[in-house]
Amino acid sequence: MTRTHIFMAVITAFLFGFWAGCGTDSPPAGPNNQNNGTCTNECTLGERVCLDSETIQTCIRNSSQPDCTTEITTACLTNEECREGDCLPLEKDCEDSCIPPVSRCTQAGEAETCADHDNDGCFEFGGAQACSGGDFCDQSSGLCRPSDCTDVCTQNATECQEGLLTTCFEGPEGCLIWGPGKECPEGQACMTDACVASNGCDDECTAGTSICSPDGGVRDCVVGNDGCARLAQTPTACPTGQSCRSGQCVPDSNCRDRCLANDAACVGNDLAECEVQSDGCLAFSNPAACPGVNATCSSASGNAQCEMLAVTGDVVINEVFYNPTGQDVRSGSSPVFIELFGPPGLSVGGFTIDLVNGSTGAPYSTFTLPNDARLDGNGFAVLAMTNADSFLSFAAPGNKYYILTEYASGQDAIQNGPDSVVLLNDSGTQVDAVGYGFQANDPNFAGEGTSAPSPTPGRSIGRKQGIDTDDNGNDFLSYYPTPGLQNADLIINEIYFDQPGTDDGAETFVELVAPIQGWEDLPLDGYVLRAINGFNGMDYIFSGQLLGIEMTSVSLNDVQDGVVVICNIDTADANLLTSCSVPFESTGDFQNGPDNFVLEYQGRVVDAVGYGTFSASNTFVGETSSATWSGSIAGQALGRWPISDPSVDNDTDN
Repeated sequence: MTRTHIFMAVITAFLFGFWAGCGTDSPPAGPNNQNNGTCTNECTLGERVCLDSETIQTCIRNSSQPDCTTEITTACLTNEECREGDCLPLEKDCEDSCIPPVSRCTQAGEAETCADHDNDGCFEFGGAQACSGGDFCDQSSGLCRPSDCTDVCTQNATECQEGLLTTCFEGPEGCLIWGPGKECPEGQACMTDACVASNGCDDECTAGTSICSPDGGVRDCVVGNDGCARLAQTPTACPTGQSCRSGQCVPDSNCRDRCLANDAACVGNDLAECEVQSDGCLAFSNPAACPGVNATCSSASGNAQCEMLAVTGDVVINEVFYNPTGQDVRSGSSPVFIELFGPPGLSVGGFTIDLVNGSTGAPYSTFTLPNDARLDGNGFAVLAMTNADSFLSFAAPGNKYYILTEYASGQDAIQNGPDSVVLLNDSGTQVDAVGYGFQANDPNFAGEGTSAPSPTPGRSIGRKQGIDTDDNGNDFLSYYPTPGLQNADLIINEIYFDQPGTDDGAETFVELVAPIQGWEDLPLDGYVLRAINGFNGMDYIFSGQLLGIEMTSVSLNDVQDGVVVICNIDTADANLLTSCSVPFESTGDFQNGPDNFVLEYQGRVVDAVGYGTFSASNTFVGETSSATWSGSIAGQALGRWPISDPSVDNDTDN
């Protein structure tokens, strides 16, 4: 019986009545009391009991005797069973491996659907059927559709493409296409349409590509008579009014590249690719949805690309930002948020967040995610205020759900602690929890293990690289807030230590940047920059009696939004001082290497750079390997390539 049938049965009972039985809440006898109060109790109004595993009995009012009750019997749905007086989903020993309604193509080109094919109560792919009538299985949708392709080659023909040998074959749409290229055996090279013996030379470029020559011409990579790919010796000049960019002649422009060729980035669940624009410069294209109903943009593999959605996996509370600087609610808005993390594309619809008061141990607010909520292509979902800070609304690409509300007038959604945040799935089962600011053994702590730290205003608590040991004290650190991005802190972005001529410190500086620039301000107290000599491992820049350059009484956005420039106030020229956030006093300048810079926060190293050529006896305290530096390039700085997609091109610790 469907739910519609159940509903109609209840209505019918009210309209036409069943056998009568008196209720316990009968009105007093009187002129309007049809049975004059003579009923006897047979059931309690609203009572529901299971007659067996498939049938439920409900006590309702008798439609012909409103002060009396009657019992009706209904059947549960086929995927339900009667337990504890209610029709509940069947308890099953398996897990869904897909979510209907979706389809996919098998390796044999057949279409299969997501359904309970083996009648065990769980969904899985199956029922594969071959496409008919010249149709083919479309990988993007998993459905059969007519082919609209054309042959581009002759069956089994071969051809050299970019130095690789390709063969013509029948593609999935039924048309003849070139297959993937294969490298020739060792000692051979691809020439015209076959692998032939080479002269032992090596390719210096990829055949079919082009680069720009220093004079603005184009140099094509071609395969020579010896079978090896080389750049043309004589560049081809671009026409008047054009110049070479990314190996192509394009109209002259004063623009600059804003990404790297062949880069891609996830913007929410959509994919944006780095392409040459009409002005000849590289920039990200408008984000486009991934093809197919079961795909999302993911950077989990290290490269942004379209991948299938996750079906199962663990979700954790990854970051909580509850204590902004200044007022909780600024001009009617608040920047606080809670960030979830897990497999890209995983459904979190119906998940709830309980905010638990550390004084009572009881929830003071509960929020539920909408049914269509998912983690984005990088595995994040951000829960923000209904009156979120305007920068928060676009600072982090990804899925954001504005469901948090003030817990008191003029206050943001999340109390400053000691308090806890508890995550429950759509079945009401707790899947993660974090408590912050508690003393040991506090009975109202609702987190896991021991308490996470209490950060200073303007900072968040974040999980270390997604680690979940079920101990908040071990798993969480203080970070700069990064909604929708990997948890991170300020980083060393640029160092200029070797100015031309005399190294007197007039131009040299170190630049730090925040993971998200131009947003949350915060005091820099607790940050220290240490300049460490590569020859003896000792600090060589001092501030007062302490080692390193302290950043007390300075805030992040004092001079430039999200950027902190550190320079020598004793020697820096006037132009540099206008950009300087942290001036320090020293008679010496930064050294030219091999040396190091180390950025610490409250004694914890958050970033480090070593530069120059280190010998075995030198002291390298940078990350992984040193940045190359030579005195022959004095006047240049060492800097990170501008971050185009922080979720991918983040600090690699090298």
